[in-house]
Amino acid sequence: TNAPRRTESDDASAQNYQLGAQYFRNGSYELARDRLERAIDFNPKNSRAISMLALTHVQLGNTRLAIETFDRAVKVAPDNHDVRNAFAVFLCGQEDYDEAQKQFDRAIDIRANENPEIMMTNAGVCMANKPDLELAETYFRDAIDVRPNYGEALLQLAALKHRTSEDLLAR
Repeated sequence: TNAPRRTESDDASAQNYQLGAQYFRNGSYELARDRLERAIDFNPKNSRAISMLALTHVQLGNTRLAIETFDRAVKVAPDNHDVRNAFAVFLCGQEDYDEAQKQFDRAIDIRANENPEIMMTNAGVCMANKPDLELAETYFRDAIDVRPNYGEALLQLAALKHRTSEDLLAR
């Protein structure tokens, strides 16, 4: 095979990413930021580290840096649906619904995405918050079409129907 050789800097990037992710999970966001920045210094194309750094900036309350870092993560890994989904969820929280919808749709359309129903459901929740209830329902129904027994989409659709006073349909 012609797989790219792992270099010492790739290994150092991976180790720093793992440490940064652990610090993030433990709520030590400054330590996480430092490790993730080191991971990126070792490998500027480590999209997982870049995306996690963006989430770290969110936790540290630095919206501007979070947006810049998510933008960078998407540029480095345009076909990474997890990166696009995380960015979309963040944008939705910022009430930038149009850009969030674009990122969700790009994530959903990525061929390698084995769980598009998750992004469809997230997009539905986001559009319900906008509120664009018709579009939200479309996302939930699309998710259910992809995976008919996906509980989260079924639950969200029922909640949406309840919200629009269609209680009989909600049942």
